[in-house]
Amino acid sequence: MLITRSTVMRWYPLVHLGLYQATWFAALMGGAAMHWWPGLAAGALMLAIHLALSTQRRLTLSRLVQATLLGVLTDLALAATGAVSFAGCACVVPPVWMVVLWPCFASLFDDLLRWVPERPLLAVVLGGIGGPLAYLGGAALGALTFPWGSVAGLFAVAAAWAVATWVLVLIWRSVPRASGPVEVA
Repeated sequence: MLITRSTVMRWYPLVHLGLYQATWFAALMGGAAMHWWPGLAAGALMLAIHLALSTQRRLTLSRLVQATLLGVLTDLALAATGAVSFAGCACVVPPVWMVVLWPCFASLFDDLLRWVPERPLLAVVLGGIGGPLAYLGGAALGALTFPWGSVAGLFAVAAAWAVATWVLVLIWRSVPRASGPVEVA
């Protein structure tokens, strides 16, 4: 049986979600063990697949670079204020395993979460809920801590992620797709 591009693309959103979850676990488990490379390797593979399947690689790459910069600034602010402390990282610069998660998460806006940029208020709410849940999971795995305490740290993460998700929406809406509802095809 020959696997066609249309078959691959029909299943890609679910595969993409699986790749993201695998990257998240590789990054956080690696970070908890003081290893930066598992998250970087998983993220690089995920993003390489995503870019290979994109019909608008230049636009996709531009958005992912912007998402990475946004992520660095967001996590830098969280670490600099003391709301979050990353395992094995004495400075405020986010570790590589954390940085790689931002473009991986943002890549989901191209297919699985393609409806999010059309609903910015909902995006802010989802970011304000999903961000803290992800960081709480990271804390449970030992990849980060909340020096202010869990409640205050999670509120700071919620505020940061609400703003960051709104900015991601602005990034995705700043350049419309050339054609069709799905950029990755």
